Amino acid sequence: MLVACDGCKRHIRDEETECPFCAAARGRSRRRAVKLALVGAAGLGAMTIGIGCAYGMPDDYGSDADVDAGVDDAADDTSGQ
Repeated sequence: MLVACDGCKRHIRDEETECPFCAAARGRSRRRAVKLALVGAAGLGAMTIGIGCAYGMPDDYGSDADVDAGVDDAADDTSGQ
C-alpha cells in the first residue's frame, strides 16, 4: 500500500521506515496530529477571547449598587443622636 510522505508528500510504501526521496523518518503523522490539535485549541481560545473583547462586559456588571444594598453608612448613624 502507498502512503504520502510527511516531508515531501511523495507516495512511498507503507512498510518503509524512511522516505527514499527526502530521507524523512516515518511516524511523524502522530506528531502532526498533536500539533494540529494544539493549534486548533489555541485558535479556539483566541477566538473566545476576541469575542469577549468585542462585546465587552454588561454595564451593570460589578456595580457597587448591589454590594451596598441594605447597608447603612456610618455618617447616617450620627444624625439620630
